[in-house]
Amino acid sequence: MCTLQSCLYAVTDEPTRSLSGLILKNNVKAHFQKFLPVVTEFIKQECLSAVGDPSPLIRATVGILITTIASKGELTTWPELLPALCSMLDSEDYNVCEVSWTVGLLVLCLRYYLWCIGLLRLQCIRSALY
Repeated sequence: MCTLQSCLYAVTDEPTRSLSGLILKNNVKAHFQKFLPVVTEFIKQECLSAVGDPSPLIRATVGILITTIASKGELTTWPELLPALCSMLDSEDYNVCEVSWTVGLLVLCLRYYLWCIGLLRLQCIRSALY
């Protein structure tokens, strides 16, 4: 899988880079819990470093990959994600700001959604007990 991640950045052909990122995203969705911690950390670091890629296609792919990792890891496995995205909002590079804003907003919405589900579960448990 690191080969796919490397392909996302090492190859210059945009369609190949994007396809490798989407294949990696599918592997994250299917096998995230089975990844070795070193592989997971490598993917996270590489995603954050690619946020400002000059290609809109690659930025979109990286954004999709980041949100997939955040959703599969339930955000608890990537506590530095939101602070990193927030610090990128100060960048003078529009590409960096665009992705950090979009992905940050999606991650915050995901966090709020998960919080609401937890609240609903708690209410259901309380209703069942009383």
